[in-house]
Amino acid sequence: MKNFLLEFLFLGMLSSCAFHSGNVSSGSIVDCPMKTIVTGKASTRKFLGLGGLNKTALIVEAKQDLYRKITDKKDLKLTNFTVDFKTTYILFYSSTIATVSADLFDCGDTVNVVSYNPPMIGGLLLGDSIIYEYNGFHKGLVTKHLSKERCAITFLYNNARLKKQKVSQDVIYKITEHSSNRNYFGYDIGEQASVEVLNLKTNTKTIKPCRIIGLNENRLLISYSKEDGLERVLSVDKSQIRQ
Repeated sequence: MKNFLLEFLFLGMLSSCAFHSGNVSSGSIVDCPMKTIVTGKASTRKFLGLGGLNKTALIVEAKQDLYRKITDKKDLKLTNFTVDFKTTYILFYSSTIATVSADLFDCGDTVNVVSYNPPMIGGLLLGDSIIYEYNGFHKGLVTKHLSKERCAITFLYNNARLKKQKVSQDVIYKITEHSSNRNYFGYDIGEQASVEVLNLKTNTKTIKPCRIIGLNENRLLISYSKEDGLERVLSVDKSQIRQ
């Protein structure tokens, strides 16, 4: 029994947890070929609550790290920035990692881009920026049309790895601004609306102002402020939105 308690205590001391948070900003249309998603990182560490004082602005340092990767290249444009935070706690140690990502466009050869008119299927163009809903929300882009309902995407997973997946368009949300968005989806990126939210603690529903940040044919990705002032991203059915 004594050995069991010691083992249980030892495992408890080694246990750890991590918290993820972040935000997405949709950008303007860039009339150049989509190349990839670039990332920059910055981190800080603490032990017994001490440390991390040499880092004054994690997002700024992560963004500087991102730009250092493309400073020697010309004719490149960045848009659709995303900021993600991962905070890990292990006993008396904690660390915070800030990751800034953006869509990278190569505008070195604009002649072919102007003459090329790619097909739009289900409101999506090849190279469109999207948010993929899979154990959270992940930024990515459309790489290939497979059918009217499915497409291939490349997306950035939690640990900043690029992954490829063939998905239904029901689980991705377009975040690229385009004049056809309202015709295809009935809404537009950045549009202000209201949403009915259920408070689980009080079991009451309230109407909150929100901003539409992603679209597909059946659902919307919205951003709204909680009671504590923090911004929250939520996937909702279109019937829950009031204009």
